[in-house]
Amino acid sequence: MASDRAVVTALIAGYEPLSEQPVAARSDLRFICVTDDPALVSDTWEIRVVEPAFGRDPVRSARRIKVLLHEYVPECDETLFIDNAITLRELPETILDGVLADHDLALVRHSSRDSVADEFLVVADDGLDDPARVYEQYMHYAALHPEVLEQRPFSAGFIARRRDPAVEAAMRTWFDHLLRYSRRDQLSLNVALMEHDIEPAILELDNAENPLFSSSSPPGRRGERRSGAYRAAMRPPAVEIRAAEARIAALETCVVEAETMNAGLIGTLAEVQSALETERAAHAATRAEVDGTRRTISWRLTAPLRALRRN
Repeated sequence: MASDRAVVTALIAGYEPLSEQPVAARSDLRFICVTDDPALVSDTWEIRVVEPAFGRDPVRSARRIKVLLHEYVPECDETLFIDNAITLRELPETILDGVLADHDLALVRHSSRDSVADEFLVVADDGLDDPARVYEQYMHYAALHPEVLEQRPFSAGFIARRRDPAVEAAMRTWFDHLLRYSRRDQLSLNVALMEHDIEPAILELDNAENPLFSSSSPPGRRGERRSGAYRAAMRPPAVEIRAAEARIAALETCVVEAETMNAGLIGTLAEVQSALETERAAHAATRAEVDGTRRTISWRLTAPLRALRRN
């Protein structure tokens, strides 16, 4: 059985400049960049040249390396795949020792999405893939796996795994979905894991800054955004409904906050009114006492003396 361990990334069709990994100087693990560029050189990565799986589709070619990684580094028993945007902060051997202690797969939760359905909404809004594919995928999941749409998605740029038949089968299903539906891999990962009953170790980390890594787009990255007309061509009705529900929920929150604030103001006003009534009652009592005193015989008899003092 293979026993090697490695950090692996994929870079196809010169999508962006290769990011170096300073932590490699302190690590005993191999750092392997799988690429189609035989001229690529690096101070920290071992360059492994392959033919792209799809000559006119560099995105799915790179996704295939990520998902079916065991085919590209068959000598490795444990791997840590990182997107080129990620820079490791912790030693990869320390990471693998920790996250694969009790699991054969470890993934990072998406830190800015509440559900897979929300990820569909972002992909549709930003025009990140063919809207017809996104629509069809959403509707199929809604019919076959509605519970998955409510799950939190994973950030698929950081994947630790151990060679295991069940994990490899789930990865194959994941890639099948990337071929059949959208190439946006975060839309289909949860479904693949559910279909194979895989429970990964889940890392609750900020996807941009955390103790294990940082992530930012390398200078020179080419975007995947579609044209405005293509982006606006279609959005799944169910996604539109979810977006409307989110707006309604936000408005309801504003109403509750306003009502709470209004209730506080009403309470304060009631306290002021009560204090004012108390002051008025005290003033009236004092006035009555003064008037009563002025009506006494002694007050009338001493009137000349008070007038003399004033003069």
